[in-house]
Amino acid sequence: MRRVLIALVLSTSLALGLSLPPAEAIHDGAGGGYAPFVGRWSHHGFSLEVTAAGTAFAVYRTYAWCSAQQHAGCDRLRGTHLYPGGLWAASLQPPNGPLVSGIIGASADTSLDGTAVRLVRAPHDVLQVTWGAIGHQIHMTLCGPQALASTKTCGA
Repeated sequence: MRRVLIALVLSTSLALGLSLPPAEAIHDGAGGGYAPFVGRWSHHGFSLEVTAAGTAFAVYRTYAWCSAQQHAGCDRLRGTHLYPGGLWAASLQPPNGPLVSGIIGASADTSLDGTAVRLVRAPHDVLQVTWGAIGHQIHMTLCGPQALASTKTCGA
């Protein structure tokens, strides 16, 4: 039931035209044990929000356009606004130093449901993210607002 609710919230936000802005991370310093991870992290075409309660929400470009044959897990263009089609929500375990891991509980791509996600804080307001099924994992570097612009780590 919880997975259905998370998927409903994520898909409703897309249907209503709500998405995470492509702005840099917003870290508020709150979050208890999750504090080093709390906020919005970004890379070109990918945004991750980590809550103080230990939930991570990802919104990202799939680079596949929706069509008559494909209605979910695809990007949409409405007027001049692009709505990313990739979504997932993960429940995180308590952090272990600069590392926190969890499980994706709901996703626009059901093959991701039940797969692992791992977040590792790195120096200079950078977050290393690994997610997806073993053998098909995606590794990304995300940036917060204090990440060094000179590193060009986070894309366009």
